[in-house]
Amino acid sequence: MRLIVLMLALGFMLAPLAVEAQEAGEVHRIGVLTLVPVPLYEDIFRQSLSDHGYVEGRNFTIEWRRADGKSERLAAN
Repeated sequence: MRLIVLMLALGFMLAPLAVEAQEAGEVHRIGVLTLVPVPLYEDIFRQSLSDHGYVEGRNFTIEWRRADGKSERLAAN
């Protein structure tokens, strides 16, 4: 009987931890529009998100769009 009570108590104590461990499943999409590719900027941007606890592919995805130095391509929409 003690074992059953102990197992139930332990189960109730650990249940909230299991709920918190589940992910919402929502992946945010970040769109970045640049005039020219800047690999250093891209790395710093990703690292900053990582420093704040975001994981690319799990919490967010980045869609890079580059105008290849042609400013008229930025004003298309």
